[in-house]
Amino acid sequence: MIRTLRGSGVTTPALMLTALAQVDDIVEGLDCGVNDYLTKPFHFIELQARLCALLRGFNAQTASVMVGDWLLKPHSGIIEDPDGSAVSLTDAETRLLSVLAAAPDHVFSREELLSQVFSDGSDMGTVDAYVSYLRGKTTRTIIETVRGRGYRIGSPEGATVAVSLGYARHRQWAQIRVSDHGPGIGGDPERLFRRFARDDDGTARQGYGLDLALARDVANRYGGSVAVESSSPSGTTMLLSFPLA
Repeated sequence: MIRTLRGSGVTTPALMLTALAQVDDIVEGLDCGVNDYLTKPFHFIELQARLCALLRGFNAQTASVMVGDWLLKPHSGIIEDPDGSAVSLTDAETRLLSVLAAAPDHVFSREELLSQVFSDGSDMGTVDAYVSYLRGKTTRTIIETVRGRGYRIGSPEGATVAVSLGYARHRQWAQIRVSDHGPGIGGDPERLFRRFARDDDGTARQGYGLDLALARDVANRYGGSVAVESSSPSGTTMLLSFPLA
């Protein structure tokens, strides 16, 4: 059951309660997709503590979700566009987008989405209608239609990111180039950081991009720096520099 749920993109925490206490049994249970494993007999207080720990981690992971270069905030029912403007979503729209975003490489059939998101009285047309609603509120490319199979989260239009690593011993730093071969930013470096990077305070976001936002965060975390090396309508290259220990 757990393998099936994980394969369909369900990320809800799972705790296995079992009398099988051998190491091989525990490893098999964890490998199948459970988040924790508790053998019998156990104290209720331990079960309660483990459940609380699982929920803390799950809530932290689902506080916000990257959807292309948009940011979904499931608990508040809003999604922010690449410039940081908020768009309100209904509960059903939020659930649908959350399920898709939890497994961005998985193609969800209409049947899967119907069972995970909507009530028993809904039909396949409901799924198509809500996909259309979400596209209308955001962008048509946020959800991709896979002909004959269903839907999945779309990638930011035109985005292909290449990463290369260089090392300069005499300067005692490592350099990483991140090239976004997307539509480019028209030679405006500030627009790049507004669209793709975290603010320096690490809390507010002005824009979202999967790879370039990650690059900026990594630079900040490890004491590095980031700069725009080149920019053109065909893409942008950022240079990250890290001091070597």
